[in-house]
Amino acid sequence: MILILSDRDEPTTDLVVDWLVFFQKEFVRISSSSPLKIIKIYKTLGKFEVIFEISHFGKKITIDSKDISAYWYRRSRITTTFSTLEVDDIDVRNMFHEFIKEEYKSAINIIHRILEHKKHINKISDAFGVDKLHNLQIAEECGLQVPNTILCNNKLDLTKFYNENKKNIITKPIGDSAVFFHNGFHLYTSKVSLASISDKFALSLFQENVIKEFELRIFYFNNTFYSSAVLSQLYQDTKIDLKNSAKTANRIIPFDLPSIIQKKLRYFLEKINVNSGSIDMIYSKNKEYYFLEVNPVGQFEQVSIPCNYNLFQKIAEYL
Repeated sequence: MILILSDRDEPTTDLVVDWLVFFQKEFVRISSSSPLKIIKIYKTLGKFEVIFEISHFGKKITIDSKDISAYWYRRSRITTTFSTLEVDDIDVRNMFHEFIKEEYKSAINIIHRILEHKKHINKISDAFGVDKLHNLQIAEECGLQVPNTILCNNKLDLTKFYNENKKNIITKPIGDSAVFFHNGFHLYTSKVSLASISDKFALSLFQENVIKEFELRIFYFNNTFYSSAVLSQLYQDTKIDLKNSAKTANRIIPFDLPSIIQKKLRYFLEKINVNSGSIDMIYSKNKEYYFLEVNPVGQFEQVSIPCNYNLFQKIAEYL
């Protein structure tokens, strides 16, 4: 049996599930909105397993992890139900509730470890433990080019960085950027104009603006890189950030990533302990490859569909 942990409305999962149905593979898909009831965690044949109960399509089913042949962590979290102590003393009740909650958190961490010892794609820390600056540092140690980067909160430091980088820099979120649209506003990477920036501001990430020939969107899975070139430089609104493309359909074509870049990327992914993910790179006007970031649970439709890589089918076959 295959276990999938994903958001309820995650479209990539839906496309893989369609192939699992086609291949007649047995699977169960859970999310944070379907809490599980932990029955027991036990040891057998030298390793721990877990038995839990969930509601699946309106029916309660019991799953023993020893019957799970493959696990795909796509997104979401494992949640669970637990009962608390009913006592009149509110302080005692609250303390007991917090204690039990922490105990179940520890149990959930154990469950994640159990599942990650199965044949698996990704893990919980891939979604909630991404550190862009750490990844840039590791990527550089692995021989990859990375943009000059700074985090600061004042115009003095920013001006120095601005002048050191040919007065051409961009700003982007420090962490995994939230995607939101509200009254015509949305979040995307943008070029920095010093004239519009105050002397003090919230801690922000700035990078040199690498002049690109084209962008690379790469999906890594099962020790293989599936690469696409996005010709975003053809349009003014997507020259800085491809996400700023509400009115523009960029041309996306398959790309043959050089073996030396693949070798460096593979070494990087091994060092950060990620076995699948979406990688953003730039091929610059100076004919150099720049690593930007990796999102282990990023979307990959924009690589699979235009380039006819059939990644949804390949993932279903792997599981």
